[in-house]
Amino acid sequence: MTPTRYLKVVAYVTRRSPGGRTELLVFDHRDHPEAGTQVPAGTVHDGESIDHALHREVLEETGRADLRTVRMLAHYEWIHPRTGNIHERHVFHLEAPPEVPDEWAWTETSGGEVSDEHGYVFVYRWVPLDHVPPLAGGLGDHLDTLRTSLT
Repeated sequence: MTPTRYLKVVAYVTRRSPGGRTELLVFDHRDHPEAGTQVPAGTVHDGESIDHALHREVLEETGRADLRTVRMLAHYEWIHPRTGNIHERHVFHLEAPPEVPDEWAWTETSGGEVSDEHGYVFVYRWVPLDHVPPLAGGLGDHLDTLRTSLT
């Protein structure tokens, strides 16, 4: 069976902590802890630009429209270990403004395609960039690229 190719976006959102450390935004699924710790990411729709998909996915998954794109960090292929499908990933660095809370929960409804009661509840928190927990699905593949870009 021929693998399916998907265009994907991945958002590494950072902020400066009050102590001056760089932190990365991560989340866990409240009701599905087996999904592992993740960063905002998603699929590019047919006919949609990479930039538009990035901001749409970040808004849908975090509820935040105030995150600023800094730069694209990487473009690579990731093969899903279970399905063999190809994820053509575009990884971006975004910065959060200082007023973003330390933690929050957000119900992801795929832009309103599903109801709040059927959406996924994502619980967000900030972790030090030098102590990021393992990220699910290879989402941490370019954290070193992010770290290097900040030095």
